[in-house]
Amino acid sequence: MKKMTMVAFAATALLALSCSSDDNDTTTSAVAGKWKLTSVTTNEPFDGNGDGTESTDLLTEAGNCLPDSYLEFGSDGSFTSFMNVAPEEGATCEATTKEGSYELEYLSVKTEVEIEGETERITYQKSGNLLRINIPEFYQAEIDGNPVKLNAKMIFTKQ
Repeated sequence: MKKMTMVAFAATALLALSCSSDDNDTTTSAVAGKWKLTSVTTNEPFDGNGDGTESTDLLTEAGNCLPDSYLEFGSDGSFTSFMNVAPEEGATCEATTKEGSYELEYLSVKTEVEIEGETERITYQKSGNLLRINIPEFYQAEIDGNPVKLNAKMIFTKQ
């Protein structure tokens, strides 16, 4: 019986050690640094760049600006969001920088940013070196001649 208890204890200890990844790290070091926008997908395919091919990949369809976007988290709880977008096909890129704060809550990174006098709270889900967020009505596109508000799934990768 002692042998069985030792094996069970060893298995439990090994399992506990293997679960101690940065996924559930609640210290600022788990997210401090720069996170580049690496994926944006929409719920409906559309031809945003006018190349004749519809896609759900917004990084391709929205032009050259969006891939420059990133989030940056300071070890002091500060947060910066840099989004670079073109308001329409062929338009010049427009950069928007917002600053605020963040806190960690298990697998979530909760940010607060002041926008036009209002506090906006956005929560990202953390999984390893990825931050994910689903945004309803992220982008308005024209599909078959009709305006459609597209939902988006964004992924940021730690650099």
